Amino acid sequence: RNRPIEKLILLMGQFLSDPRIVLVSHIFMQEIPLFPCYSLESMKEIDRFFDEQSSETGLLSKNRGEILFGLASYIGESAIKLYGGEWNTDDSDPQGEIHISVKLADGTVIWPVIRCMKRYEHGSEESIYAYLFVLNS
Repeated sequence: RNRPIEKLILLMGQFLSDPRIVLVSHIFMQEIPLFPCYSLESMKEIDRFFDEQSSETGLLSKNRGEILFGLASYIGESAIKLYGGEWNTDDSDPQGEIHISVKLADGTVIWPVIRCMKRYEHGSEESIYAYLFVLNS
């Protein structure tokens, strides 16, 4: 039986061709009520997903880029909802989808896609929950 996050991942590919990142994240959340409204607690579920699905046979073994992008969209939107802020993109950057950032209301800048890539590569030491939790201080 698939958990909600696994269902989200399976549907993600349908929407990732849309370049409007914020819309992508909203579509996912409307399609599948995955978490309680972009909460800090939901980042623990993202970490659990990475822990469970990073193996050679896990969901991240297929379509890794699209999945990481979708999760990063959710993480960025969560940061904006929790702390205020906005997405920053550079359309002239050939790797803009990786370097996309969120500038929070207090001026702090975070990079959700890069953080997801680090979480996949380095494991729990790059916790998504901790990444957003420290912003609360």
